[in-house]
Amino acid sequence: MAADPDATAEEIIEVGRPARLPFAGDDALLVTYVVESEDDEGPQASAWRWYDDEGAPVAAGKGVRVFESSALPELWDLDDGVLVRPIEGRLRWHVVTSAGEVETVPLVKGPTPTRPGDIALGLPYFFRPGTGPGAGTVHRLPDLREIAQDVFEIAIDAEGDVWATPNADGDRLRVPTSPDGTAPWREVPLLAGDMGESLASLAVRDADAPTTEEWRMVPLEGIWAEEWYGPSLEVIADGRLLLGDTGPFWFVGTEQGDWERVELADPVHVSDDGGATWMSRPR
Repeated sequence: MAADPDATAEEIIEVGRPARLPFAGDDALLVTYVVESEDDEGPQASAWRWYDDEGAPVAAGKGVRVFESSALPELWDLDDGVLVRPIEGRLRWHVVTSAGEVETVPLVKGPTPTRPGDIALGLPYFFRPGTGPGAGTVHRLPDLREIAQDVFEIAIDAEGDVWATPNADGDRLRVPTSPDGTAPWREVPLLAGDMGESLASLAVRDADAPTTEEWRMVPLEGIWAEEWYGPSLEVIADGRLLLGDTGPFWFVGTEQGDWERVELADPVHVSDDGGATWMSRPR
């Protein structure tokens, strides 16, 4: 199926595996499906399907078909819909609304200072939701060379402040931050650890907190996995933290620790209560 350039979205969904599924707006769900080759050197194809809050399919569309790369699209939750970038390296984004409509997002030329409400994308871009007609626009971040370090990732908090995660310097990680990406950057020192079988530390702060608020350290006793490549941390609906990576299970806990391991179910099932129960969704 991945080798067929004429395969429809429905055909890809039927044989593909569910890959990513963000919730956005009234518990609607967008699921991406990917068809992969037996190795990384063959073709891969992807498609997406939008489900309403009752689990009924609303709309579907094709992603991309690539060679020697992953076809998994990048997704970002919006207040009403999901922002989709089909594949890294292509300057093209679109928004899938809660009604299943697809709208292309224009890219604005030149760097733009950030402001509250902006959403960080893959470097060096960010998304600005629309305030009138149109879903929004994608902008380029201001020049990051002032940081003078390799930057892995950018985050934008509720006040519009920009945070960067650069290379670690020994056993310390200094996180540069700027009010809008153009003003002078200041560095916030944090403890850090090398990638390995366990995480050295985890720091959190409220997204709507002032830039000057201190980071809080979260205990990680009991957190262990085969390998950590790029841990993902999310806040689920009940306020608990969801921590995981590429392994067969994730961890759910609070800022005080109390971590519990969550086994991942069959890929055709999803959970909306932190893994306590699972339900099947039609393709």
